[in-house]
Amino acid sequence: MSFRIIHVEDSEMQTIITERVLEKHLSDKEDYIYRKCGTITQAIDMLQEGCLDIILLDLMLPDSRGVASVQKIKTVCPETPIIVLTADDDLEVAKSCIRAGADAYLWKSDMKTLPLVVLLIIEKWELRHEQKQMMDRYISIVEDTPDWIIRFTPEGIITFANKSSLEGMKETIENVIGKPVDNYLQSDQSEAHLETIERITPDNPHVAGNTMWMNGHLIQWRKSGIYTSRRRLKEVQAIGK
Repeated sequence: MSFRIIHVEDSEMQTIITERVLEKHLSDKEDYIYRKCGTITQAIDMLQEGCLDIILLDLMLPDSRGVASVQKIKTVCPETPIIVLTADDDLEVAKSCIRAGADAYLWKSDMKTLPLVVLLIIEKWELRHEQKQMMDRYISIVEDTPDWIIRFTPEGIITFANKSSLEGMKETIENVIGKPVDNYLQSDQSEAHLETIERITPDNPHVAGNTMWMNGHLIQWRKSGIYTSRRRLKEVQAIGK
């Protein structure tokens, strides 16, 4: 995978040192291009090109200083990894940069760790990218299925409804979220619905539900409990055919 390392640094000597360290320890492991610029403004212009980038960021620049530099880059490109590379060893500054979205905070006096940090950030980016692809596939399946999928809290407040269920109920997602699921049941079905929910337990999270009429559709439901790590019922997912 090819990517760019954009080094935002106004010291020519520091960029020479950094480029040599990367060439020595990274060039045989990754396919990358090293680019340098002296201001945040120039860095943001480069980021607009839409490449896969890693930012090496100094905190003392002509047009930006401190944690504000991290914030400016994250505002434009929130997914771009940032490694703060600075002479500032103030712990509070380091914490502020991490809170603002920086992925790592390195001192210029400890350059030998930079290649390893870059490799780890690439690994983290690839993992995050794979997870996003999996989530996108999951969302596509959920939205494209003809089955109705509705999620609600133990108190019966709807938290999610897929496209098929919204079309069947003749509703929009904005109107459904936050409404009681009872609003879409016939009055004589509420008790059977509650009885099904009561049968869901951490050891028996999947329960075949009742066949119910909803907005003129006869739906066979299967309900599943979504639990926290402490076995507390967080949500119920109902899948209807």
